This record gives sequence, C-alpha cells and structure tokens, in this order.
Amino acid sequence: MARNYKKEKEWEENKYKRMVAKIDKNLANEFLDKLDKPFAVWLREEMQNYLQKK
Repeated sequence: MARNYKKEKEWEENKYKRMVAKIDKNLANEFLDKLDKPFAVWLREEMQNYLQKK
C-alpha cells in the first residue's frame, strides 16, 4: 500500500507548530554540545514548565 504524502502532510500541519530561529552558529553548537537530550525534547519540557508557572 502506497503512502499518502498529502494526507500525512495535512495531518502533521494540524498537529504540530514549526518554530524556527536563527542563532549564532558557535553559540548554538556550544549549547547543543552541553545538552544531555535532544533539543526538541528539552524545548518541549521548558515550554511546559514555563506554562505551568504562569
């Protein structure tokens, strides 16, 4: 069975919000090197913590 890429794309666009930022490459690399988890996981946790405090 072939994948329906159009349907997958629509589902993804309804489920997720893409957030992009341009950050100095050296700063970003240093930060990512010191993280002990993937950036997306860290960001999601930080967002949840921030919203719980508000």
